[in-house]
Amino acid sequence: MAETHDAPSLAAQSPEDQSPTAIERAVCDIWVTILQDPNVGIDDDFLSLGGDSLQATLVLGQIARTLGVNVPISLFFGTCTVRTLAEYIDMAQSDMP
Repeated sequence: MAETHDAPSLAAQSPEDQSPTAIERAVCDIWVTILQDPNVGIDDDFLSLGGDSLQATLVLGQIARTLGVNVPISLFFGTCTVRTLAEYIDMAQSDMP
């Protein structure tokens, strides 16, 4: 009988904070959809997951539509994890009027 393993959850991959934020969950969902990889974790690197520049533009477009933040592509490639991208989005949203 083969063992089955559940896909890692965001909470399992977030050692400092076992409860992912709403923004982290939203960003992770976007990555899962664009990368077609259900195992995206909060500290996974976008490029290491196989992401490319075209997929990055799709991710950024979806972030702008769903979260209302325009993330520069240069910043995205400088912060290529769900966690760091979510932190930027959180700061940008808190600076909005």
